[in-house]
Amino acid sequence: MITNHKVLLWCFYAMIITLAGSGLLSLAGEEVELLWLMTAVSIVYFTLFCLIAFFLGVKAVKSRDLNAMNKLFMALVLVKLTTALVLVVVFLKIFEPSGKLFILPFIIAYVAYTAVEVISLRTLLRSH
Repeated sequence: MITNHKVLLWCFYAMIITLAGSGLLSLAGEEVELLWLMTAVSIVYFTLFCLIAFFLGVKAVKSRDLNAMNKLFMALVLVKLTTALVLVVVFLKIFEPSGKLFILPFIIAYVAYTAVEVISLRTLLRSH
């Protein structure tokens, strides 16, 4: 059975991966402050998204609707892609970075936290 603690631990691992990637990218020395700001924003955003997805997944698994988990997964993909795009566009408009390196921590976080989300939802589905 998957628990809240396990999802938080997986989110912690995703955060470590994101921080390690950002640390390596900061060695390039290009707009380091913006790089770390995007890292922090990404970690907060994706951690909250994973926790919300997990709690919605718990409800979907308990639902009588046999397709509830499939519907949830598709909705999460759509919402995550849309909100992630909005987040990047807003970041671009507000901070107007000169380089493109700032986006890499966001991509690293996106991949790491998506893995957490998929693993936690699949584990939920298997446990019920």
